[in-house]
Amino acid sequence: MSTFDRLAGFADSITNAKQVDVSTATSQKQAAEGFTPFQLTPDSAYNLQAGRAGNLGIGAFEPGSLQADFTQASPMELIAKYGTEEGLRILNTRANASDEVRQDLSKERSVARAFGDSASGIGLGAFNSLGGIAALGAGLLNDNAGATLAKGIDWVGEGVRNTQSDALNSTRKVVQNQNQISGQENKKLYDKDIADGESNLVASLSRIGRDAYDSVANTLDNGMAATDGLSEGVGSLFTAGPLIRGVSKLSHSSIISCLCSLDILYSLSITQITNTCLKWFTTFKSLNHLVYSTVIKT
Repeated sequence: MSTFDRLAGFADSITNAKQVDVSTATSQKQAAEGFTPFQLTPDSAYNLQAGRAGNLGIGAFEPGSLQADFTQASPMELIAKYGTEEGLRILNTRANASDEVRQDLSKERSVARAFGDSASGIGLGAFNSLGGIAALGAGLLNDNAGATLAKGIDWVGEGVRNTQSDALNSTRKVVQNQNQISGQENKKLYDKDIADGESNLVASLSRIGRDAYDSVANTLDNGMAATDGLSEGVGSLFTAGPLIRGVSKLSHSSIISCLCSLDILYSLSITQITNTCLKWFTTFKSLNHLVYSTVIKT
């Protein structure tokens, strides 16, 4: 080995050591301030890579963070910032996560399994519509009762989904991770709205709207997930009409209480997005009726 190569290797080792020291100091500072430092594990890498597959995550993380670098940085940028050893580890982890996400999105199912998935999806959609409204009503009376009922609904839904095809569940896993990335970005936008002076109600409604829109968009980007969402939507429609007519008869004070109980909505899983949309549709329908009754008629 030439003297130049030895010097180059020595310089690299010093650079890598300094970068590790900086990274360690940053993690220690975050821990001292009460923050849990981000750990790049196979699960967290899968989550970030699912976001990358859907072109998500650019606004979800702080610039310069490991999550942002994992999502956006090129191989050369990662090595330049984290050093050769750590940079290659990050790249290897990203490549493994990319393979796993690609495999999950490429799985296929038979026609019979597709019909079975659709049938169970329709039934689950109907159940979630009834259960979601019941959880909301119970939560208006007692927070713990609403949260407990919502957990029970999630438990039943998880049981039904476990009986569905591996291809659908693998696709659903990718979409759920993408929804988490979208949710993190929407949380940052919510915090910005509050910092800009928006009321908690307006900021929360905006966040719910963004979460609903992103959840639908992420689902529609994948054909199998979109079909599953359509099946659950069809099931929800079986109960939507009677529920809307029933909820529209609630007193005006109950509607205002519903609007003020946003935390109850957040106790429900994001997988129940159809139910959430239904609840807000009935709420705004009733509010429109209230405005007509109190303003137009007077």
